[in-house]
Amino acid sequence: MAAAAPELLQELGQQLVDLLKFDDASVRETGAALFADLFAQEPAYYQKFPQLFDPFAAVFRDVSPAVRAKMVEHGVRLAHPPKELPRPPANLAEQLVEELKGKVCDPDDKVRTTAVKAVCAACWESIGPFAPLVAAARERMRDKKSQVAGVAMEQMVTLYRHHAAVAAAGGGSVPEPLAEVPSTLLAAYLSNTCDRNQIENLLYQKLLPTDGAQRLRAITDVHAVLKGKERDVLKTMLRNKRKAQIQLSRWLELQQKLKESKGDGQAKKEQAALVKQMIDESSDPPRAKEVWESLATSKDGNLRRALAVVASPTSEYDELTTALKDARARIAQRLNHQAALPAVSNILARSAMVVLWKGGAHTLVEDVAAELDAMPGDGADAELPKLKLLLDAVNIFPQLMEGAGDAIAKCVKAAQEAGAPRRGVLCQLLKLVEAASPALATAGKETRKAIVAALCGQCCAKDAGVGKLAAQCLSTSVLADATRARTFATLVSK
Repeated sequence: MAAAAPELLQELGQQLVDLLKFDDASVRETGAALFADLFAQEPAYYQKFPQLFDPFAAVFRDVSPAVRAKMVEHGVRLAHPPKELPRPPANLAEQLVEELKGKVCDPDDKVRTTAVKAVCAACWESIGPFAPLVAAARERMRDKKSQVAGVAMEQMVTLYRHHAAVAAAGGGSVPEPLAEVPSTLLAAYLSNTCDRNQIENLLYQKLLPTDGAQRLRAITDVHAVLKGKERDVLKTMLRNKRKAQIQLSRWLELQQKLKESKGDGQAKKEQAALVKQMIDESSDPPRAKEVWESLATSKDGNLRRALAVVASPTSEYDELTTALKDARARIAQRLNHQAALPAVSNILARSAMVVLWKGGAHTLVEDVAAELDAMPGDGADAELPKLKLLLDAVNIFPQLMEGAGDAIAKCVKAAQEAGAPRRGVLCQLLKLVEAASPALATAGKETRKAIVAALCGQCCAKDAGVGKLAAQCLSTSVLADATRARTFATLVSK
């Protein structure tokens, strides 16, 4: 009718508008769908039939949550249609975006959830005019209702990962409203209503790419934008991961002990207490108990070896992904049903160090050394995001620096030669040396000699703050016990 006899539509306008005012919500919903189809077919109708559009827009504020939820879907389709459909006029898109912003924060849980899902689906190809809506949907990750927050986290993380992959392939950056999704995800960890296991799983399994090299770049980019509290959350998550590794390693040791000596009552008692602690810390204790009981009766040597790889802080990324897949399949086969599989994944994910692994950490150290070599000597003190990430990780996982002694020595030397303008970087490197000292204790003699020489030079420098950090490094196992007293005596004399 709009196309063939627009004057007739003008005459029937009020009768059509009356559909949107019926007492029956289902009639209002049907009327809104009719109007939405009309404006979607030809965006110009928005200006041609203004007497129809204004009543239609008013339905965004309908008393029925079900009608408002449907209006969200209509509004998203009209304001940001698929690329094969005609674009709406700019003023129409702006008006609809304003209406939709209110629905992202609607009092009803289902309307907010619908809004988040619809906005994320519409922004898969491009953000378009929906930047304000993406920002609003991102805040639903901290919604007061845990179900809404859970859906928002899943949707936003999936959308972030997609756009991050597109940006990486094209040499660009993640669109602005999505760039803060990692920070918001970690900030949600502090909320009393969030599911912390879900947040950890989203970070480890969905936010970051599965390819090792891409994952390393992504975690560096994510860490670079984290603020103080979010960095603290990430460090807390890493500490929990290290604790889980220690628990799993000890469980494997006790399992082997019980295998060799079934009558060892002390080992059995310790393992039972350890399993109870791990079950209590899980997100689904009944299912976790079922998994651990199954593991306790397993005689599968390949499963034990896979779990040992998962529990090791020095496992490489490819080793970890293979071990995780193998362990998950073997445990699932033992359980013989699907209900406990999420608990299996959570148990394995808690221990697997897939945020930063040894080879990745070594790559970052080499990158830091190259960045320091490329810096002009007279520049201002620099921010090195990769160094910050290393420091946060190595403070909790010093094992990551096993075999990286030469690269660390190269970094310290490069920062030292740059002089005062690199003081901040030098301080961070000295903290890294101190954190990595348990791993550096096994480095070769020449490597340790080069590091100790650089540290001694800083101890005698004019900068007292740097000198103190260098002395702290020398008080660790980086310096051999046999030469410790003589070295410090010489430094004091100077």
